Amino acid sequence: MEIQIRQATIQDLNVLMQWRMEVLHEVFSIPSERSVTELESENRRYYQTELPQGGHIACFAYVGRKSSAAAGYASIMRCPHRTI
Repeated sequence: MEIQIRQATIQDLNVLMQWRMEVLHEVFSIPSERSVTELESENRRYYQTELPQGGHIACFAYVGRKSSAAAGYASIMRCPHRTI
């Protein structure tokens, strides 16, 4: 079966949030019964702001029509500086 990589858009926000919350539960060992409503809202706001302006780039890997993996890159802009 062929694997396709596709960049996520704001229209993919719900799928992206599913992936994000799954990752947070696994990485930080958050019990499934624990409420993460505030954390989810903060992440949703972040994606709603950063995806459209390119501050966060997310991609999905599809096998057929199923999203099988996700990855993201968060851009952090440095302030201009110079050595004097």
